[in-house]
Amino acid sequence: MFKIKCNHKSTGYGGSVPYVFMKGNVTDGIGRIHGDLYAKCDKCGQEFLLCNVHVDRLIRQLMDHPIYKAEVLRIVDNCKLLDKK
Repeated sequence: MFKIKCNHKSTGYGGSVPYVFMKGNVTDGIGRIHGDLYAKCDKCGQEFLLCNVHVDRLIRQLMDHPIYKAEVLRIVDNCKLLDKK
């Protein structure tokens, strides 16, 4: 039997843009962190690499928008509280 290769496709709720999650990362030779963003295939259920992102650039872009900046700062504050325990 031949196994048909899945052409992975992921969609979000109601067929919209899919949600992704960071599963791994690599630091390159100049110290920039590349995050691997994965999605789950609608057809076969396998997690697949959807794209990579420069983590530093992503954080800078999030900090440019007031709502995203507030969320990032809230998370950082929560992490500080967890570190004190």
